[in-house]
Amino acid sequence: MRAVLLGLVGIALATPALGAREDPALASPPSPALRVGGVFLRVADLKRSVAFYSDRLDLAVLFANDELAALDGKGVMLLLEQPQDPDGSPNTGLAGWTEVVFEVPDVKATHAALLRRGVEFATPLRAVTSDGKRDRLAAAFHDPDGHILSITGWVSRASAP
Repeated sequence: MRAVLLGLVGIALATPALGAREDPALASPPSPALRVGGVFLRVADLKRSVAFYSDRLDLAVLFANDELAALDGKGVMLLLEQPQDPDGSPNTGLAGWTEVVFEVPDVKATHAALLRRGVEFATPLRAVTSDGKRDRLAAAFHDPDGHILSITGWVSRASAP
């Protein structure tokens, strides 16, 4: 009897999918390999926003039409959409708390370059976290529609502000 039970346990362990096929509610789906491909921001004036992101932030425009523009966020596409509703203004609800963070290799140089391009920062470049040897610096600003954007990057403790 023990041999029969061990044999049944062995079969069950070797073929766990059999039980899953019998009752789909008990099966756990495989974990998808999720990757963020794009972030949509709703804007009131598409041309003005494309100019801001391309001219001031130097993001390449991948395509644009009268309703939508896609910009190269170096791994994540930034999509700007002008809603066609009568008031044309984006919803400010929780969207007002959404922040797009741009990771940059040299945060101090990027901060200086954006200032030269006319970007007005809402917060100064400051340390927001540390790993003991380096500080992560960040500074926030807004796009023409008030979306919160920020730049961030690591600097060694010796060169932190």
